Amino acid sequence: MLQKIEEINEFKDRFKLKFDVFRLTNYAFNDFLMEILANGTAYVVGGFLRDIANGSLSRDLDMMVDIDQELLEDILKRSQLKYKFNRMSGVKISLLDSEVDLWTIDNNWAFRTDVVNRNENYIIERIADGCFFNYDSLVINVNKGNFIHVRNYNECVTEKTLDILRKNDLYKKKNPTVEANILRAFFLAKKFELSFSENCTTYLARSIINLKLQHGSLFRRLETFLEKYPKYSSVISIDDVATMSESAIKDSRIIEDRKSIDNQQKFNF
Repeated sequence: MLQKIEEINEFKDRFKLKFDVFRLTNYAFNDFLMEILANGTAYVVGGFLRDIANGSLSRDLDMMVDIDQELLEDILKRSQLKYKFNRMSGVKISLLDSEVDLWTIDNNWAFRTDVVNRNENYIIERIADGCFFNYDSLVINVNKGNFIHVRNYNECVTEKTLDILRKNDLYKKKNPTVEANILRAFFLAKKFELSFSENCTTYLARSIINLKLQHGSLFRRLETFLEKYPKYSSVISIDDVATMSESAIKDSRIIEDRKSIDNQQKFNF
């Protein structure tokens, strides 16, 4: 059962304790982080914060930093860290028993493709809204721990509903990890007994249909991706994927039919 974040100040204290342990037991990463903070702002996003809320262990840390890409690369080169860049300009830092995935704000896919507009006065809200699912939409400012965003995640927990935060089709079409999004949605739904919002259902159905048109054998393709994600395959099987795909398509048609009837009634009125 997912836990809602209610006592914000208590949660901030728990974050500080856990984050301090993480960085101070990884000296090279701590030195790197101190240089980042001296030149800009860092934000912890997603799973690390969710693990604190739910009392889970964390082996990964997702971060966004508000500095120039060139400066980030220069700091990395001068560090003692083992790292590599991924195809989306993010950085994966390998530590002794954990990993850090890190992006500059400007190179994060949502900001880079302009599906989320940057606003310096509301940057933490923009980062939160740039998360694809509400389940992942947790953000805290490392420089100033009193700046935190938990609303979207709390709504996911309270309503027991997985939602895609942005409603416009452009945002969803530009997301580069379609197969992973589908599998992640099915994994979260089964593990935490979450339902799908209408927005999420429609996205899943359209994505599943498009993948089938593009690749012929939908489930062979999704099975290939499922093998890459042991965490997902420990909870869902390819049979689950098939069943949940059919359900999403069926539910999407019901949603579309209802909207069509509603529009017709408005027109007749």
